[in-house]
Amino acid sequence: MTQGPRTVLVVEDEAVLRSSMVSGLGKLDGITVLSAGTLSEAIATLAARQPDLLVSDIDLPDGLGVQLIGELSKRGMRAPILFVTAYRAAYGTLIPPHANVEVMEKPLSLDVLRQAVLRLLGEEPVSSPFTVADYVQLSCMGRHSVAIEVAGAFGRGRVEIVRGELWSAADEIGSGTEAFRRVAFRRDARIGCAALEQAPGATSRTPGREC
Repeated sequence: MTQGPRTVLVVEDEAVLRSSMVSGLGKLDGITVLSAGTLSEAIATLAARQPDLLVSDIDLPDGLGVQLIGELSKRGMRAPILFVTAYRAAYGTLIPPHANVEVMEKPLSLDVLRQAVLRLLGEEPVSSPFTVADYVQLSCMGRHSVAIEVAGAFGRGRVEIVRGELWSAADEIGSGTEAFRRVAFRRDARIGCAALEQAPGATSRTPGREC
């Protein structure tokens, strides 16, 4: 990190996920992480301290995370907001066009989250030494199950490997073999690779691409 200590407020009602996000972001040099499990807790935190970045779920037990846009404005605070939600399609229309607001879809790896936080804080993310194709080859050779997240100026993509088999690929344009080709060999992307701990997406299996 090139600047002084920065404060990130994480708002997430799922305790285990919130703990994982706080722990993962706390490992970034120069980052102080605050957390809240509800909208009211987040508002109380904002009343006590201004964050440099706010990372929030949208569907909270006592309201919608998008209300935090107004809470920041009401207090004269200027900080980017990263909404992380499993319901991007459902809630996307509720988010007004805003230069300091970005939305990412769950699930996403801690590595992808860290890269997004660094970018939104104005820091230079550390580039991955591997391409998507490199990760695919290594995962297939080891018969691993992983999710590979890709992000860049072109948008976002995701590739899933299940027990060494290329199972699915999708980006913001579509899914399947063409999506894999669009993201597999990019070197201008931020790439994260994490173990696939849940059932893989069954609707976008990439045919004919087994290792």
